[in-house]
Amino acid sequence: MTMIKKTKLAKAIAYAVVGSAMTVGHVSSASASTTDYNNYQANAEYISTNAGTTDGWNIGDAGWASGSSPFGTVAGVANWAAEITAQGDTLTISTQDADTRYGIWADIDTAKGAWYDGVNGWGHNTDVGLFKSAVDTYVTINATSIQPEASSETWNNYGISIYTGMNAGDGWFHHGQWNCPSCTATINGEVIQTSPTFDADNPLGGTGLSYLAHDATVDSTNGITFHAIAGQEYSILLGGNSGGSNFGPHAGYSLNISTSPVPVPAAVWLMGSGLLGLVGFQRRKVII
Repeated sequence: MTMIKKTKLAKAIAYAVVGSAMTVGHVSSASASTTDYNNYQANAEYISTNAGTTDGWNIGDAGWASGSSPFGTVAGVANWAAEITAQGDTLTISTQDADTRYGIWADIDTAKGAWYDGVNGWGHNTDVGLFKSAVDTYVTINATSIQPEASSETWNNYGISIYTGMNAGDGWFHHGQWNCPSCTATINGEVIQTSPTFDADNPLGGTGLSYLAHDATVDSTNGITFHAIAGQEYSILLGGNSGGSNFGPHAGYSLNISTSPVPVPAAVWLMGSGLLGLVGFQRRKVII
């Protein structure tokens, strides 16, 4: 009887500890992680850049490669979307990925100073991505230029800003300035801020975006990492931050989106070790 009681207690504690760990690091296998692309300015053959054009005002009119708006977005201002369904999954955002999945060469490019050109960023050439994860996970994003437009310039430094939420579809101003800490104006002798700083909510107007994080030095080696909460939508604004104009030169880009488990809180392991300690105490008590 003593051995049976000890075994049952040990199993119960083991299930409790493992169950807690699984709750924290739950992995879903409902469906595969995937990407989606806006059809705006997509081409039937490979392109790396739309030099002289901008990712502008009506991209929502073209629809999405998958045939439906990702995450139910109604704003129509996003260039791409990515959805993770399991920890450890990785995704690539690029024209090549768009062709592989959907048979279109999506317009995945940005300008050398679109995120920040030394004075401000500009919504024209700032690409917008949507992201969602079915599981709690850490997400790391790296960016690499692909076949810059024909010139002597090459660049690989990007700025990326991450926001919780999606634009609600009202008042988005993809034709405006953002990331402009020095843009001020005077009204009745009082200096006011007229363009958002790097940590502003809803940087291009509208509603629904709350600033989460940004990094001005993202490339193929240095990534930006954030904690994605299961079921939460995120908006990702990106562009070049390499000392060039916010209108050009343009270059295609590729994003690598990787995920890693959220560490189990120390309290869970402390609880487990404490419960296991009780097992040891119970065993000594019975032996005596």
